[in-house]
Amino acid sequence: MKKSSKLITLSIAILTVLIIVILLSVFNKEKKEVVIEAEQVKPRLIQQPVVAGRFYPASREQLSSMIKLYLSAASLIDLEGKLLGMIVPHAGYIYSGPVAAYAYRQLGTRDYQRVVVIAPSHYAPYPGVSVLEMESYQTPLGSIPIDREAVRALIASRDWISYEPRLYEKEHSLEVQLPFLQQTLSDFKLIPLIMGDRSPQLCRELAGVLLETLGTEGVLYLGSSDMSHYFPYDRAKEMDRLTLEKMKSLDTQALFQLQIEGKTQLCGLGPVITLMELFQKLGGSKVKVLHYANSGDVTGDKSRVVGYGAVAFLLPEGKIRKED
Repeated sequence: MKKSSKLITLSIAILTVLIIVILLSVFNKEKKEVVIEAEQVKPRLIQQPVVAGRFYPASREQLSSMIKLYLSAASLIDLEGKLLGMIVPHAGYIYSGPVAAYAYRQLGTRDYQRVVVIAPSHYAPYPGVSVLEMESYQTPLGSIPIDREAVRALIASRDWISYEPRLYEKEHSLEVQLPFLQQTLSDFKLIPLIMGDRSPQLCRELAGVLLETLGTEGVLYLGSSDMSHYFPYDRAKEMDRLTLEKMKSLDTQALFQLQIEGKTQLCGLGPVITLMELFQKLGGSKVKVLHYANSGDVTGDKSRVVGYGAVAFLLPEGKIRKED
């Protein structure tokens, strides 16, 4: 009787252990499935285009064909020196695309691993600089990887540099540069910045931070800006001539003051001055105007035009000097 009782007790214990093992196995399986499912549905950090179909074609084929047409019409200019950066316009492609093509045409066989695009905020006020903290930026031509390590380093460097998502909800000045880059460069990573503050002090500080964090080796800097807005053709040309003159002389103080006085106009004044300051910190002095035109040259309506310029900043090869 005692032996029978012991066997029953042992059997119950074994059965209990088996039930626990089975239950744990089922639980772990379900847990793994939940984790896998969660990973599968986890959204990737991709910035979607917001002006495709408005500022440029949403169709991959049409967009590629348009850019190729503009590039083929632009002249390849003999640029002596290291191409550090360029000012490029950012209007709808039918208006500023032919001028932008003069800038991107010069990339040719030049090799850049990283591209910094500095763009102005048109729609949302912001007291500092926002850098896009995403994995990639999508356009109709494909996905551009973002240099997340560089982005994090910039955000960590200064308290006025952060990621502000609302600045990217409508902004065109950054996005319109990307298809041109995709058409002319390969295997590069993007570092996208939007400036809400265009004060000369912040521009100087940003130029210093960019050099300190990114340097110049394999890096292309782009400042996104259009020029005069909605003046008659002849007046616009005169205003923009003065703007280009101050760019070439690297006179950032005069350029800022002239804009305050209404004698010149750059919607991307911050990016332009930042690039000029960065160039000067490296001891640069050669600035080349690649092309200029305005919307009146495209539409024939010269009563109210917008100006567009493509400008290159060239350093002497092997003679980069960084100021303290």
